Amino acid sequence: MLHDNEIEILIAKLRNKYDEYASKYNPRWFNKDAFEERLQIALGNKIDLEAFIVAEIAHFETIRKRY
Repeated sequence: MLHDNEIEILIAKLRNKYDEYASKYNPRWFNKDAFEERLQIALGNKIDLEAFIVAEIAHFETIRKRY
């Protein structure tokens, strides 16, 4: 199980990756605003953030491989 600070670090890394890939490649594909929206929904619905992060990393990697 991840601690709160570890979750915050992973969320920050995801934000940085979305920024990096959006500026390098395509902001539509690497849409940080959509990530932030999904994060807010997860927080609002009290979804397990560890599971959310795992799903988001998998989603990001899928997009990265396609692009």
